[in-house]
Amino acid sequence: MKYPNYVVNDLGGLAKYLLDAPTDDELDARGCLSKETCKQIDALILADLQDRLQGYQMPKKPGRGTDPNNRWRTVSSMQKSIRFGNSDEAVFAASAAFDMDKTYLLRRLQVTAVEDVGAGSPYAMLATLAVGSSHSWRTVVDERRLMCFLADMQANAPKDRSLCNFLIIVDFDHSLDKQVMAKMPNLTLTSIIEDVTNPIERRMCAAWIMAGTKRYQGETMPPDNDRSASHLFSYMVEKGLSRMALYLAAKTASRIGEAMWISFLFWDEWLRKTSKGMMIVSEQMPEMPKVGKLLGAAYDMHTREGRIAIGKFKKEHGQELKPFFDIVGPKQIDRLLHLGVFCCEGGLLASRITFRGSEALQKQTLITEIGSTGLPVQEHKAFMSKLTEMLPKLNACREKVLWAKALH
Repeated sequence: MKYPNYVVNDLGGLAKYLLDAPTDDELDARGCLSKETCKQIDALILADLQDRLQGYQMPKKPGRGTDPNNRWRTVSSMQKSIRFGNSDEAVFAASAAFDMDKTYLLRRLQVTAVEDVGAGSPYAMLATLAVGSSHSWRTVVDERRLMCFLADMQANAPKDRSLCNFLIIVDFDHSLDKQVMAKMPNLTLTSIIEDVTNPIERRMCAAWIMAGTKRYQGETMPPDNDRSASHLFSYMVEKGLSRMALYLAAKTASRIGEAMWISFLFWDEWLRKTSKGMMIVSEQMPEMPKVGKLLGAAYDMHTREGRIAIGKFKKEHGQELKPFFDIVGPKQIDRLLHLGVFCCEGGLLASRITFRGSEALQKQTLITEIGSTGLPVQEHKAFMSKLTEMLPKLNACREKVLWAKALH
């Protein structure tokens, strides 16, 4: 099975085994990768990871945390630092979050590995998901040191958000006939998936429906479609996915419970069809100052303080964005701001890996995401440019919210 040299080199000594398709005796009665095989792969990865850990040096003064209520913004800062390629800040936040809630920290590291790192380091995904299989192993290798190592590894890798982007172009697209597709039999859905003349969002939608959208939900996916995920898992085996991709899909589904596991169907297909190699693209990043001890970008729509700060920003400076607010209407203003802040700040990647279709997918995702608010495509560039220009004002609002909280 042919993968780009970048992937082979990233996996090192594990490449030969992991990049092959599973044998029949590695499958269960449903035709899926068996639990026993997953355990064997766990053991292989952990043995390799233990060797890599030996050379890792912890910071002399690792971050420390005290208040568990701060874990959300601390982990948010870690994830943003990973996206921005800032390993020192990522390790600081990981170590501080370890004191606050190490279980939550591990889960967020696993989400970040799949959501943000992806093809930038398949090994980082494998390692971060595998460590969840053994608490005793984590204890033996020093759990804090392990979490810092994983954060450092993810931060230093180029990024790839394709596994998340595959979901966004479906979930935020209101033109797809999701309710109609939810009534289709699996045979019809597989025919949609296999027809490469279909747009990728339609093929991905069919796969998501086939996986069962009652369990693996989205904002706009049919909530009562209760198909068994095993149908799609066995289909992935039939389509020749490697042990690596099947293991990653299985662990993403079981450990994180995220629909991103479905994306491995197309992610693996695209990697194997990348004939011209993979390239790393670097981006010029805006200044990302701290607010308190954490990155200002940590205070986004996913944290309470972030939502308060964005609300304050809207109240104090919204007049400057009024032309865009008038277009989307009052019900979509908050959504436009939340998604806009993500797209022009927290979701930026300092460097990303490119492979077949990934760049087009990245652009399509941005258009679909912002477009879901009702803002026309021709207004996107002007809106993003204006919001980027106003980030210092947003950070000033974040400072006010943080200090107001400290006083209470």
